[in-house]
Amino acid sequence: FFSCCCFFAHDMWKGSVVGAIGVVVAIAICSTFVVADGEDVKDKVKGSHLLPSGFVFQQHSLKQPYFTNGMTMTFWDFIGNAVVSDDYIRLTPDRQSKRGAIWNTRPLTMPNWEITVKFKVHGQGKSLFGDGFAFWYTQHRNNLGQVFGSRDKFVGLGVFFDTYNNMNAYRNGAYISSMVNDGTIEYDHDQDGTHQEIASCHEDFRNEDHETFFRISYVDRTLRLLMDVGGDEEWKTCFFVGDIFLPKGYHIGLSAATGDLADNHDIISVTTSVPAPLSEEDREFAAKWTAEDKANGKNIPSLEKDVKNPFAARMAAKREHVGEKRKQTKFNANHLKKLRHQSGDVDVSSTAFNSSWILYISILVVIVAGVGGIVYKTQVLDKRSAKHFQF
Repeated sequence: FFSCCCFFAHDMWKGSVVGAIGVVVAIAICSTFVVADGEDVKDKVKGSHLLPSGFVFQQHSLKQPYFTNGMTMTFWDFIGNAVVSDDYIRLTPDRQSKRGAIWNTRPLTMPNWEITVKFKVHGQGKSLFGDGFAFWYTQHRNNLGQVFGSRDKFVGLGVFFDTYNNMNAYRNGAYISSMVNDGTIEYDHDQDGTHQEIASCHEDFRNEDHETFFRISYVDRTLRLLMDVGGDEEWKTCFFVGDIFLPKGYHIGLSAATGDLADNHDIISVTTSVPAPLSEEDREFAAKWTAEDKANGKNIPSLEKDVKNPFAARMAAKREHVGEKRKQTKFNANHLKKLRHQSGDVDVSSTAFNSSWILYISILVVIVAGVGGIVYKTQVLDKRSAKHFQF
């Protein structure tokens, strides 16, 4: 189209002043159409919203093929039950009592960063599944523990994608929450961490046929989480909060855990890049947030000052617990199957003949065979032998 415009402008050029003016007008009009056309094409490019906002840091990113040097991943460790395949990194399989994680070996030294993660959570359970996975930006790494597969009392930031509802409250999909810890706070599973979080939202991302992503960015003491899990190829804001203070030099990681319930938790890619600057609207929001915190007596350092300990100026309001608290019991396999039958998770007919019945029948067969052997020996063989030796 632009070539045609230039040809038209060339025809208008006759070496006169009028011709020169015509050329300028023609090129200006054509440029307008080209820019508009380019913007239209960009809007139509599939997955363009997933492009990183700035320069990509390869030492903090992860993509296929994962193994680049034998059986090791460059710049990454995988621990626990995590398994690396050609297509994904499975933090946990759809089995009970598993936990695994991947951790970046290099500390993240940038004051601002943006991380986009492609993930997939799926499994056999229809209404009973868990427990979930977590994103970490913490001082310590490679420590397995009880908080979605990683250590409790962490130092830094944790974002939790909790698929099991401990609160018994109505919710649509998984409960996603964030928490900043200075190493002194224990995560409360029974309350889903609701009295410790700084922000949260609900999203349904489990067993989706389309690709699912989240993007977390830390820019000028603000924290934003975006989700793309609906298959409509656009970001949806989960939360955006200000006055979050995270030191430089921590490590990024992802972990997952299963307990009495299970799921596959897969990580496909991690992209770490320079984030986009805050918009004017975001800056106004952050400034208002800071003014309110200072008015409430919070000690808010300047942007130029490096913080040594992570902290958040405020936390979200507590949610009320609905119903009885979750009992801390360990289910055996039969109890778990019974629960799944009651919830419609497992077809009763397909598992009615379970391992316990097989064990009982096997024991009964052994007992019957033993009794039959004794009777046969005493009533048949012994009498036959006695008759044979009679004179």
